[in-house]
Amino acid sequence: MYTSEKQDEKITVYVYDGRVYTTDYGYEIRLYDRMPEEGAFARVIADVRYLNGGAAGYVNYPEIRSVRSCEEISPFDLSLPSIETSSFGLCRINDYADGDVFLREGSRIAVWKDGAWIFRYNRILKLADGREACVINGIREDTVKSGIEAGVLLCESYFVLPYKSEQS
Repeated sequence: MYTSEKQDEKITVYVYDGRVYTTDYGYEIRLYDRMPEEGAFARVIADVRYLNGGAAGYVNYPEIRSVRSCEEISPFDLSLPSIETSSFGLCRINDYADGDVFLREGSRIAVWKDGAWIFRYNRILKLADGREACVINGIREDTVKSGIEAGVLLCESYFVLPYKSEQS
């Protein structure tokens, strides 16, 4: 493992379930007394030690040494990919469905809109047509299919991700 030290480093983060995660690799970090509100996106300026390699396979894992500032920002100011091109990490939903940002990082699967994580899902369901749907526990494919037929792609129970062909 190797490390590098950076002063006044800019890191963008989001808060999910009271924990702070980086927007680039989804690493959980500790900001101590500078904790943003639940559902917030923020730009942090801090002294950081980056960890790389090791058994954990870190890639620029930011170990926060001291925080200079923490300012809330809009996720629309970030260069997030569109959900039509990517369905992992943080993605913009755009006009695909009635949400702003989609999160799929480890066990965190959620939709953010207007400053809050409005829907959270438990698992990914593979649909017969090749698409994937994020669902809460107990939701089956027939429920999702009925919703699709009614034109509902996003609701509390499920979120149907855009179809991705094998060539994409």
